[in-house]
Amino acid sequence: AIAVIVGLVGMSFPNGIVHNIYSIANIKFTQSKSFETALEDLGIDPETYIEPDDLTATAGKNIIVLSLESLERGFLEAPLEALTPTLGELRDTYTYFPMEQNEGSKWTSGSVYTTMTGFPAYFKASNNDIFQNTTSSRITSIGDVLQAAEYDLTYLMGNKEFSGLNDMLSLFGFRVKSEQELGVPKIKSLWGLHDKELFEAAKKEIATKSKKEKPFALFLSNISGHFPDGVYDERMREVIPDQESKLEFMTMAVDYLIADLFAYLEENNLMDNTVVYIFPDHEFMGKHPVLQKFSAKRGLYLITTADKESVSYKRLDTLSQIDLPRIILNGAGIESNARFLTDYISEENENAFLDNNIKN
Repeated sequence: AIAVIVGLVGMSFPNGIVHNIYSIANIKFTQSKSFETALEDLGIDPETYIEPDDLTATAGKNIIVLSLESLERGFLEAPLEALTPTLGELRDTYTYFPMEQNEGSKWTSGSVYTTMTGFPAYFKASNNDIFQNTTSSRITSIGDVLQAAEYDLTYLMGNKEFSGLNDMLSLFGFRVKSEQELGVPKIKSLWGLHDKELFEAAKKEIATKSKKEKPFALFLSNISGHFPDGVYDERMREVIPDQESKLEFMTMAVDYLIADLFAYLEENNLMDNTVVYIFPDHEFMGKHPVLQKFSAKRGLYLITTADKESVSYKRLDTLSQIDLPRIILNGAGIESNARFLTDYISEENENAFLDNNIKN
């Protein structure tokens, strides 16, 4: 049912991802079923699943989400903690949870899809054709909930055309902005914009939106930590000392930009009515010498300015990526009748459930 449900929409995978997913299970030839039957095969009573047209929601606080490219847990731990002093301080000051990567969400597009819908990104199609021809979805996304609560939705990224992200996010109600909309010349690569421009754009968006009565949700996906050695921005040498690798240098640069964003929020008295969420989109893909420096098990994390009580979630000790839509809504105090996949999973180990239901 997961493959059938998410098959209603689609997006292209980066090279190698399709092969990896097909090696898990040949979902390309999974039997198609009705939406209701697909839900039932996942153990979900269709009568209890709230589709987008039936959503009700009331607004809570403003939301800022930072999805950090490959900046996994090891960069916050010894011996690399000097690269991320800001993230370390935020971890110790606010609410922190270790988070595990789940199958179907191990690359940027898959991670964004999971953040939106709470479903792993298993698709029958290996490209973006199906998604580009889709104008609606019966899957409830966090964007649908935020629209029902009358939020202003914006998603910032360096290149919105990458892997069909603009198609996907527009369907879920976001206005997606990258180099064309922000009026910033893109760098000479497929990544579009450097993080420096993205974080500056975020401050401008926040400045404009915070003056309006309508609540806002601003999502940002950065690119600095991308395989194979980060996306180097020489301009950051003005504020960041040289490191052993470009990846470590750009990790420190991202930490600096996050510090600058928080300083802006505090200086403009925006922290009280805004909840910030920070998490890696996935673990670093491929090999890099810095990975040999990690002293503990690899994994992800969630840092949020929401207090632990308001987040209030059943599996905080074993958090995984499919929990993110529920966590984001809870922490912002948004009340709705939406239910996500995680709300139906009774097992403690969500990855085990996903593994057992790859074709479903």
